[in-house]
Amino acid sequence: MSITLLKGSDLVEYISERQAKQVRALIQSRGITPTLAILIANPKNLAIQKYVKFKQARAKQLGISIQIHAPKQDQLEGAILKLNQDSKVHGIILQLPLEEASQTEYFLNLITPQKDVDALGEEAVVQPATAGAILWLLAGYNIELKNKKILIIGQGRLVGTPITRLLTEQNLNLETLDISASEQKLKAEIQKADIIISATGSPELIKLSYLKDKQVVIDAGTAESGGVLLGDLDPELYSSDLNLKLTPKVGGLGPLTISYLFENLIQLIDKS
Repeated sequence: MSITLLKGSDLVEYISERQAKQVRALIQSRGITPTLAILIANPKNLAIQKYVKFKQARAKQLGISIQIHAPKQDQLEGAILKLNQDSKVHGIILQLPLEEASQTEYFLNLITPQKDVDALGEEAVVQPATAGAILWLLAGYNIELKNKKILIIGQGRLVGTPITRLLTEQNLNLETLDISASEQKLKAEIQKADIIISATGSPELIKLSYLKDKQVVIDAGTAESGGVLLGDLDPELYSSDLNLKLTPKVGGLGPLTISYLFENLIQLIDKS
């Protein structure tokens, strides 16, 4: 077996130590306790429940204050506008997905750019968290992007579109594939790629039979099935004899994404 696991969790300790020092400096030198407001309008979603718990745990470790707000979706506008004006709140996150997804863009763009920690609004002043976390992960494992063929599967609002933009800005050899692509097209494009970033939320989409030796595969997708969170990679990949670099089922991109959120929060305070 020649699988190398790209564990974001192994990179977090150093980042967290640095961020904790930055938070202590803000408290001591400026009297600012970094405060993040999390808006949950879809509380029954399992992924949201888990991610919020992870954020709360990391915030406690860093000395960051978390506020949880649970307005109904028809109350979101008022809640966001109020938090925009609250000088004690330095960052705002709207947990996605919303129950009524058609309103997502409207609410994300209501968040003032100076508090948009997820960087999903059109005028965001920091980098999108999950996309930034992908770049951190690749850099942390010294994975070279130049002269590599990179395939991004899925063009969703949270991951696919932002990482496509960031990598396009670096003039890399990049291809994108929509979730609606046929299995034949998916397999053909994967076979041509050196680095694959899958962000579809389609459980077990990436099959072992699609892959070849020496590929890097980043799982940036999350879906819920029967109360269990699943990624885009078929579990069969992890017992393969191929020489692959894969994000693990647990502790891959998620821990780094949370770290990047708090990186953005600290940056936004520094800019204020």
